[in-house]
Amino acid sequence: VVSYLEFEDASEKRDSLLLSVYLNLALCGSKTGDQTVCVTNCEKALDMDSTNEKALYRLAQAHVILHNHEDAEEILKRALQAHPNSGVMLRLHRENQARIKQMRDTEKNMCRNIFSKLYKTSDSHIPNTQSKSNGVTEAGEPEKSNGKIEPDQQNEVNGGSGEI
Repeated sequence: VVSYLEFEDASEKRDSLLLSVYLNLALCGSKTGDQTVCVTNCEKALDMDSTNEKALYRLAQAHVILHNHEDAEEILKRALQAHPNSGVMLRLHRENQARIKQMRDTEKNMCRNIFSKLYKTSDSHIPNTQSKSNGVTEAGEPEKSNGKIEPDQQNEVNGGSGEI
């Protein structure tokens, strides 16, 4: 049926039927768990009608299921521009934003744990490389001050006069 409709002469009735077929195939893909079929058919439907609410919703939903949250977010923004009062779009948008936040928080915590472990292990293996001559460590970083002026630094504080 799809092949016949795709190669039939363009008409309003043909386009309407073909759009319905793509939307139904997308729904079948979604219901059977084959999100790639859903995505493919939603994209074909959107090529015919770029603001079709069902196609936008099913495409965004498929991307959420496939964990393509950034793609889903773009589609949902586009859908909400075309259909600002759509309750299902708003609900899916909130769910997707919550998943993006959760994903970013998880990534932050993983990075924090990795770097804290790395920092702890690297600190125990680095010898004290601070030099008192120029206030810079051998690694090129400024020395940390304890707030006390050492006797050999006294000259620098008094302009080199040696007096207090």
